[in-house]
Amino acid sequence: MDNTENLFFQVSVKGLFFDKQGKLMMVQEKDGVWELPGGRVQKGENLTETLKRECLEEMGLECEVLEKQPSVVYSTIDRKGLPRLMVCYKVRFKSLEFTPTEECVDIKFWSKDEIRELKKLPQTEKLPDYL
Repeated sequence: MDNTENLFFQVSVKGLFFDKQGKLMMVQEKDGVWELPGGRVQKGENLTETLKRECLEEMGLECEVLEKQPSVVYSTIDRKGLPRLMVCYKVRFKSLEFTPTEECVDIKFWSKDEIRELKKLPQTEKLPDYL
């Protein structure tokens, strides 16, 4: 039996943006779940360029990636039951005047404990353990 299907992961690149109180910005999707800003890497795309592109597409916000290396990386299972690698970089936004889209209807800042209680995507469940 060929087991290669278990070797392939979708890769998502996400932004970690903290306010002055140490709360993390998350985006709310149309179905009410909360997620980090960012998205999936397209074939041949640079990780930080993916993050910048996704933030602009989802929220209309330009982000600056603050470090060359990601701050948090973990493997998980997404809502379709598929393996997902989450790669999270610290970012800064030039402005928080976002434009609601189909993918992002709201942005808010949450503490680690508040994040544990939010309705989240399965791939975001482990996030508070890494903050």
